[in-house]
Amino acid sequence: MIDVPFEFRIWDAAECAAYFGQSKEYFLRRTRHVENFPAPVKMSEGGQPRWRALAVAQWAVK
Repeated sequence: MIDVPFEFRIWDAAECAAYFGQSKEYFLRRTRHVENFPAPVKMSEGGQPRWRALAVAQWAVK
């Protein structure tokens, strides 16, 4: 497996939720809709939303 540097990692909802210590359901229902939360990255048509890990971490410290 390739070790991707943090600044290039893409997280799914479960990884974002784990970062915040939340359930995936709570993250999808609440956190991702908070003002100024990073927009999801479009990976594929109809795919699950994903976020840049660095953008999520930077948002969290603001």
